[in-house]
Amino acid sequence: MYTLLYRPLWFHVAGLQETRTGYGSRLRTPYMLDYRGYRRRLYAICWSNAATYYVNVKGKREIIPSHLLKRPE
Repeated sequence: MYTLLYRPLWFHVAGLQETRTGYGSRLRTPYMLDYRGYRRRLYAICWSNAATYYVNVKGKREIIPSHLLKRPE
């Protein structure tokens, strides 16, 4: 179980999307998590109505199943 930390970027605070359509393969979410001893940004791949979440570890994507993500209270 990974607890998410809310750390928005400037466009999240401004209420904007990262891409014009909202779709993409490297969308930065406003969340970070502690993964393998390091705090990492949570990314999303979204090409339809569903997203796959992942973190970058040494340049490679490591998928994080959404049922393991816990939003902050």
